[in-house]
Amino acid sequence: MKGRRLLHGLLLALGCAIGWGQGCSALIDPREKELLCTVSAAGTPEVCPQGLQCRDGRCQAPCDRTVPDKCKNNIDDDCDGTVDEVDKEGRDTCGDLQDNDCDGRTDEGSDLDQDTYSWCGRTLDSDGGGSAGRDCDDTLLSVHPGAREICDGRDNDCNGLIDEINANAPLCDPGSVCFNQRCIVPSCVNEGPAQTCLPTERCDAATGMCVSKKCADVTCAANEYCDEATKTCVKKQPLDNGAPCIVGADCASGSCIDAAALRLASSGRVCGKACCNDTQCDPDERCFASGTGARSCLPVALLPKMAERECTTEPACAANERCALSNDKALSPPTFIAREKVITSTCQPDMPALRQPGDRCFIYTECSARACVPGLIGGSVCSAACGELKDCMGVGAGAYCRFVDVTLAADAPVDYAPICVIPRPGELSNGQFGEPCSKATDCREAGCVGATNTTMGRCTPACCSDKQCGNREDGVQIRCRPYAFGTRYEMRCDI
Repeated sequence: MKGRRLLHGLLLALGCAIGWGQGCSALIDPREKELLCTVSAAGTPEVCPQGLQCRDGRCQAPCDRTVPDKCKNNIDDDCDGTVDEVDKEGRDTCGDLQDNDCDGRTDEGSDLDQDTYSWCGRTLDSDGGGSAGRDCDDTLLSVHPGAREICDGRDNDCNGLIDEINANAPLCDPGSVCFNQRCIVPSCVNEGPAQTCLPTERCDAATGMCVSKKCADVTCAANEYCDEATKTCVKKQPLDNGAPCIVGADCASGSCIDAAALRLASSGRVCGKACCNDTQCDPDERCFASGTGARSCLPVALLPKMAERECTTEPACAANERCALSNDKALSPPTFIAREKVITSTCQPDMPALRQPGDRCFIYTECSARACVPGLIGGSVCSAACGELKDCMGVGAGAYCRFVDVTLAADAPVDYAPICVIPRPGELSNGQFGEPCSKATDCREAGCVGATNTTMGRCTPACCSDKQCGNREDGVQIRCRPYAFGTRYEMRCDI
């Protein structure tokens, strides 16, 4: 053995002398496939043949950190201190035409979760090919193209959406809902309704369970209303006169009034528009007074058949007509509360032989307007129908428009209408529009609205249309609307 080693050394030395001469830097061992190299006493590697470098005691090709390791060559090709390693995720890199994972195939992707879908977008089968979508998470078996979307906060089917609702494949079992990336039984015992109930549900405090929401449970903005179908707030659209409403913003006219003011059978409130006569209404509407004192434009289709036209002043009637109190109108169900006769002011054939406003009278049948009111100096004078203060000029000193009981018989239902009356001395003060008041006589036209036992009201004039009320300081139109006083209503400018 000792002789063989000596012979081996002599052969190496001879090769060095013959092949490289002085400065021999590598030893040739016929039993090795590679050239071996040594390191000098100073620590500097001996020179390897041109094109090679001494690494790990071997003359090897220079490494390149920009390229990955080659498979199964037992060389640190990328100079990272390891040899023959695959990429850091243990898979092929798509499109680089290299066998990154050292399995003998290139660009086939990998299927770490074994769901048959590769991150390169190809299904792994016996041939390493086949068209399919790309696996967006190669670590989870439940995630791949075509998988069922479940409530887990992940994109299970790789369509770019998370926990999306699918009618054909519910996210949760029946009786459960998907909330905060998990399926839960709708309940608000522990977490509260905002966390667990559906948008169309609310928390029942008595049972601690989610129950179907009602519009009464929904609070909407002033320009919205609760849709009964979805139980959500939707933007209001302007409604026509006669349509149910909640606030004035609901209506095209900007005015929402009590249905009772017009003796409509429906409860609640309806859209209305103050009017003195038909000319102030749309072509398919008429000015309607129901005998309560209130007036509004309403659709013709909604109204009873009226032989005469409503009025408050003479200009609304023809030259041969007079605006006078009459009871030719009847109200019948189902639209209205039944009434055989209703007293209102309408345009009627003029009877010149009758007394005119301001003339003395004893009974209303003597007067052309069918109204006889107490005068200032004993006795009575003929009056006139009215809608505002100026309609009463000529009736008497200080006459103003007031809503009074015009019932003809003691046993008949009460009706109210605005007619001109003459105040007794000291009966009224001179309270102007907007001034505080506690009772009707505090105001110039006996119009005190909003007063209670603890709150002062405001004086406001009689009216039958918006234009008689003018505008506020900011330019907004002041509405003429009916104010309730017990069972009667008075048309007054809105305070």
